[in-house]
Amino acid sequence: MSKFQTSMAPNIFLFYDESGDTGTKFEKGSTRYFISTILAIPRPSIKIVMETLCLIRTKHNYYSELKYNKIKGNLLTELVDSLSQISGIFAFSLIVDKTKYPGISLTQDVRQTKEGKYKFSDFCIMHTIRKAKETLCGKLEQSELYIDRIERLRESDFDNYIYANINKNSNIIGRITHVDSFCVPFVQIADIISGLVRDEVENKKATRENHSNLWKKIKSFTRIYNIETEINFKKLMVE
Repeated sequence: MSKFQTSMAPNIFLFYDESGDTGTKFEKGSTRYFISTILAIPRPSIKIVMETLCLIRTKHNYYSELKYNKIKGNLLTELVDSLSQISGIFAFSLIVDKTKYPGISLTQDVRQTKEGKYKFSDFCIMHTIRKAKETLCGKLEQSELYIDRIERLRESDFDNYIYANINKNSNIIGRITHVDSFCVPFVQIADIISGLVRDEVENKKATRENHSNLWKKIKSFTRIYNIETEINFKKLMVE
């Protein structure tokens, strides 16, 4: 157990996932927008959310991973509607337009390196957690963060970056756990929220049945931020 981790029971669990990619080769298919989402679930609501997911899965006979680009129709509608009715859960989504803020450097070569993409992603995650911290205030003390990092071999670097930037004056993040999203349905919910936000900003509403209703429900418990209006992104990325 690191010096940042404790055995205290968290009041709130945080689950992270994103939509879009970190690349800037738009002519080759890189997404214009990168959406970073934190789902915050209080300890008493964890069981309620899990039971809700189980009931919906059983009703629709769907037991695969809940991915936004794979589920649709009544399953997605019922899932989003049910989540919007559960008291206490919040989501925080950060929108980044990469045509304006494409990476950690103004040079194309650096932006396309793995390290450059990791720093870009880590920065977005850190800032999304900060927005959650501002809203939830003291409730985030000793929270646990679950993040889909199964393919990354630099977990300790990421952990240290988050601890150093979030836990400056208090122990906001008590533990970070890197998981396979397939095994953690709450991370899958963060993926669904991110996907809905990206569809909205990319104006792909017509491609998803019942998008306007889904968007209304998501916004009832999700705070959405545009990085352009939140911070001087270029300045912070090169510090």
